[in-house]
Amino acid sequence: MAGQQRISSVDVDDRDFVAGLQRAVGQLKLETEADLLTLGHRAVRNMRQLCPVDTGRLRNSIGVTVGHDSRGPYIDVGTDLDYAPPVEYGTSVMAAQPFVRTGLAEAVRAGLR
Repeated sequence: MAGQQRISSVDVDDRDFVAGLQRAVGQLKLETEADLLTLGHRAVRNMRQLCPVDTGRLRNSIGVTVGHDSRGPYIDVGTDLDYAPPVEYGTSVMAAQPFVRTGLAEAVRAGLR
C-alpha cells in the first residue's frame, strides 16, 4: 500500500510485569504438571474473554502448550499472531487492549481454587 510502512518488530519493556508474574507464580502451590496445565487453561479462558474481536482469528489463536526443559515442565500461553503485540500494547493510533497480561494476571491471582 502506498504511503504505509509495515513494522516488523516491536520492543516492549515488560520486565516489571514478568518479574511480578514470576514472583506470584512462585507463591502458588503447583504440585503436579496437571496443576500447571489447569493454570494455563484458566489463563487461556481469561485471555479469550478479554480479547477484542473483529474476525475472531486472534481470539481463536490463543492457546496453551506444555513443554519440558532441564528445570522441569513449563507452559507457553498466548498467541503467535504478528498483530497480537500491537493489540496488546497499543500503537500511536490505537489504544492498548491488554488481553494477554490481564488474562495471565487474573489466572495467577485466582490460583488453583
